[in-house]
Amino acid sequence: MLRRHGAVAALLCGFMLMLMILTASRDIPSTPIRAPVVLAGQEHPTLSRKCFLYSNVTAENICCRMHPYKQDTDILQCVRRANTKALSSLRKTGSQTFPASNVTDGAVDRQSSGDLTADLMAGRVDWTLPTQAGDLPGLPGATHWVLVGDSHLRYVFDVLMRRSRGVGLQYRKQDFEEWRPAQLLLEAFRLGTSYEDFKIRHLAVPFRLTFHWDPLLKRLPALIESWESNRDLAPTLAILGSGLHWMLETESLYKESGSDTAMAVYSDHLHSLKGHLTRLATTIPTIFKLFDEVPVAYGNSQIHPQYNIENFELFNRVSRRGLAGTGVLVWDSSLPLSKAYTRECLATHAVTYPDYRWKCYDVTHVGYILVEQYGDMILNFVCNKYMDLPSDFCL
Repeated sequence: MLRRHGAVAALLCGFMLMLMILTASRDIPSTPIRAPVVLAGQEHPTLSRKCFLYSNVTAENICCRMHPYKQDTDILQCVRRANTKALSSLRKTGSQTFPASNVTDGAVDRQSSGDLTADLMAGRVDWTLPTQAGDLPGLPGATHWVLVGDSHLRYVFDVLMRRSRGVGLQYRKQDFEEWRPAQLLLEAFRLGTSYEDFKIRHLAVPFRLTFHWDPLLKRLPALIESWESNRDLAPTLAILGSGLHWMLETESLYKESGSDTAMAVYSDHLHSLKGHLTRLATTIPTIFKLFDEVPVAYGNSQIHPQYNIENFELFNRVSRRGLAGTGVLVWDSSLPLSKAYTRECLATHAVTYPDYRWKCYDVTHVGYILVEQYGDMILNFVCNKYMDLPSDFCL
């Protein structure tokens, strides 16, 4: 009898202990508690790998909360508020110059009486940004995000374009072309390869998004000078990047003299950009995306032997050194994701259509399961301060 009571008591104690453990586990936060992350001057919590906890092909920020930015209204709100802040700043400095817009008579009256902000926030202003050759490109207050680089930056452009979708979104490739509905571009943009510039505008808000095809960053000095001289609409955010094309450009040097000699050519070019990059980063937020690890690094190619993981890592080290002291933010939070994606591709060769979240047949790119997260990183960097988010978000 005593033995039976003892067994029952033991079972009860075990049950109570398990209940205590389950109850306590509910109070444990999903994100691990870490010591405060110390970021350097060229790092930001949405762009630095120090601030992310990685699990296969997903990343969770452990420094601050991230806003999802899945609705097009989020970006429109971000743009409207960014523009309102810019216009308010112009008013404080006594400027009387405002963007040309198609507004109703009532809206014009409100503009003259100081209620332009209300129209901007309510979306009542249908903005018409300069489209003719003789128009003034330096449009005050216009939000203009510019990406300059190779196809990896074009993938990011694709995601940002889709996130800002809407009936007012239009595109063209050349300044002399007519604006067309962006939906026509979106339908086939992920199906092929293009080596062209693309320009996006939104009629509902003063928003431009531009991609400049410049895989070696050799057009970059002329672009910066055109922004500085007001010949072209200056950006409010610049994202730069390069990688495989530089390795292809210096392939013969790599074969003849090794990786250090070949990479020295890239290092010299980056050094030649230092003055331009410093001026740009002093004026607007400027980001340089380090080069992702992609499956071609493990191909052991005899034709392109420079495509190997050691050379990829060397390219990123040279980029960091070359950007030091410029004020350009280094974006490396994508690197562990690309490593996990490449590992999975080498094992499974997965492909998903038509979204191309996985496209392992393409050995020189990552799939959009990663690029969508890259878009989140950029949007949290540029937009959070305009979204009335609590202080624990990445601001």
